[in-house]
Amino acid sequence: MRNPKYFPHVVKAIENLQREYAEASKIDFVKHSRELARLRDQAVINGQIGPAVNAEYRRGQLAGFYVDRKEVVTASLDNMSRPELEAKLKEIRDHNIVNGEFEEIEDKSS
Repeated sequence: MRNPKYFPHVVKAIENLQREYAEASKIDFVKHSRELARLRDQAVINGQIGPAVNAEYRRGQLAGFYVDRKEVVTASLDNMSRPELEAKLKEIRDHNIVNGEFEEIEDKSS
């Protein structure tokens, strides 16, 4: 019944319903932000600071103030050769240690 060639009126009716639903459920940036602010204010009135902070954080996300960044690391230390591992450790040490002390341990298995 979704073939417009055979059932054009049914297909048109389905499209109209889908369009109406999309318009009714459309999220507007300003309305959404205003609703989050209302929920935040209500949470503050009720003494619920955690939910208030969460609502405000979500408003900030909506506005683009917070960006979730996720990184997938595929490198494994097990797959590195000893020189590669030493170079990686030196790189980490150089970038992360300001005034730290460390002890180098000799490889006794060689």
